[in-house]
Amino acid sequence: MAFNRIVGTRGQQLRRAAADTVRVGSAFAATRGKTTTTTAAPSSSSSSSISSSSESTLGSGGHGRTLQQKFYENRILDRYTAQEPKKVTLRQLVLFGRQLTADKLVASANYVRSELPVRLAHRISDFQFLPYIAGTNPHLRTVYDLYWRAFDEFRKFPAVKTLDDNRRFCDNMKKNLLEHSQVIPQLGMGVSECADLVAADEIDR
Repeated sequence: MAFNRIVGTRGQQLRRAAADTVRVGSAFAATRGKTTTTTAAPSSSSSSSISSSSESTLGSGGHGRTLQQKFYENRILDRYTAQEPKKVTLRQLVLFGRQLTADKLVASANYVRSELPVRLAHRISDFQFLPYIAGTNPHLRTVYDLYWRAFDEFRKFPAVKTLDDNRRFCDNMKKNLLEHSQVIPQLGMGVSECADLVAADEIDR
């Protein structure tokens, strides 16, 4: 019962937020329609000042970047979404693990290091195709941020060349696994809160 009340309250809040977003967008569009013919194009100095102002408003780089900023970083993401994930069969895993050597461990770590950013990039791209209102949900935003941070860490991790490198890579993997332990519950909460805000055919598409 308490869960249903929480979800219901959150749904009402999101519906109000969606209505406010539509109203603001309509008002902005109407304003632009009235002023388009009379407003001069900004000078280069004005454009640069607007750009710097926007950057300072959105926040600094690193993990402090906002969700809105990350949506515009697709130049990085596109290089990875253009690649197809490499499939591994159960038979390959069994044969690979029968006689483990140092070289095999290093090769395995480098496979995971290169493959994870590709798979995470595809999941992040899927998030970006969700309706805008879903992206504002705190639970879905938390998952999105976790995926982006993991993608950023793994794509920047240097090549594994020694067993010590492999150990550091495994430590990073353990850290990310712990951070992502609540991804499924977070996704469940986010989807349940947004279910009434998105048309059924959009959800099933």
